[in-house]
Amino acid sequence: MALQKSQILPEVSARRRWCVTAPSGATPEDLCIPEYWKHIARECGLRDNDIVTATCLDGSWYCEYIVLHVGPVHAKLQPIMEPVVLIDLSEAVDKSDTFKAVWKGPAARWCVQRISDGELTKTKFQTKEQAVVWINTQAKALAA
Repeated sequence: MALQKSQILPEVSARRRWCVTAPSGATPEDLCIPEYWKHIARECGLRDNDIVTATCLDGSWYCEYIVLHVGPVHAKLQPIMEPVVLIDLSEAVDKSDTFKAVWKGPAARWCVQRISDGELTKTKFQTKEQAVVWINTQAKALAA
């Protein structure tokens, strides 16, 4: 049977597109867990067949999903593309027991935090790698 005129319409009439910023440390797979959406699925107006474009707050990944189903306290999403790794955080490992690299949001960005008291020692690194380089440089200087 051929496609009928009523079966084709502009995308804007059929679905909405959403932009999500997942919390730092979240994975693309987390968004596929229905309970991940329990507090906001209905409240934000998410509907079946909507498209969700997501990035992680720490800048580590990007992915697109289609909404398969929205219930009262859940939403089921399916990736429609492979997640794109923007920053490989697994390679940024600090070698210090004194400092750690932490994401503090879009204003402070990546920061170096002293582990002993939680004090931010240095802020506004563009990437985790830059913060880790600073930490490792400091660790070498303190050891010398």
